Amino acid sequence: MLKWINRCLLSLVAVVLLLFTIFYAWGGVIIGQIYSVEPRKVLLSSRPDVITRGERLAQLYGCFRGCHGDDMEGAVFFEGWAIGKIIAPNLTRAMDVYSRSELEAIIRQGVRPDGSSIIAMPSADFSTMTDHDLSAVLSFINQYPEQDQDLGRSRYGIFPRFMLVTGEFNPEAAKPRKTPWASGFKDNQLRYGEYLAMNVCAECHGADHEGIEGFTPPLQIAKAYSKDDFNKLMMTGAGLDGRDLGLMNEVAQRRFSVMTETEVESLHFFLQSR
Repeated sequence: MLKWINRCLLSLVAVVLLLFTIFYAWGGVIIGQIYSVEPRKVLLSSRPDVITRGERLAQLYGCFRGCHGDDMEGAVFFEGWAIGKIIAPNLTRAMDVYSRSELEAIIRQGVRPDGSSIIAMPSADFSTMTDHDLSAVLSFINQYPEQDQDLGRSRYGIFPRFMLVTGEFNPEAAKPRKTPWASGFKDNQLRYGEYLAMNVCAECHGADHEGIEGFTPPLQIAKAYSKDDFNKLMMTGAGLDGRDLGLMNEVAQRRFSVMTETEVESLHFFLQSR
């Protein structure tokens, strides 16, 4: 009897190891898939007004004092044997490593210079970012003092590979995306609000703004907020009746608090219109 149980356990272990190997290798194939890019040029500027605007946008979009660290030196998002090591790279060094068109492809098209896809960065959500805004952000990063930290490249463990294989999430380059918007829409409050929702809110609430189950609510919830309440939400992260909204509280204070009155009003107007 004991011999039979041992054989069953060994068989079970063998099956688990086989599945582990299959998912790990299959996930590696997906991670290594090659994508094409549309060549696009991005101009940089040294004008003080452009740099100032770029600093504010870099903070709003999460580059500066956000996902990539307080000084854009890079940050480790997750690390563990099942997850691997998910890294937001050092942006100040990236300016020297990549060409401007390569940076554009990474940010708006989700494709690295070697043709592989970005995995964790919400590149698809930035696909509509105007050339004007992208140029300002990169111009700011380009003049920022270079930081020494080098965290290397992300490594993906069995868990993200499993999710890629099962379609729980997709490589950024494989996601549906729109083309960059042309400038000139910011006088249209509805269009401006839609643009902000795509570039500022989608990374946490999804490209369809329907929220992510167990993580964030649908943006439909914004209909419950008056203009004043919504402004307080975006500036401080405080929900209705002062409720602590957790991650939103932190993100609002670190990023959204730099939004202009016009931006907050436009975003509110768009979310109310849905």
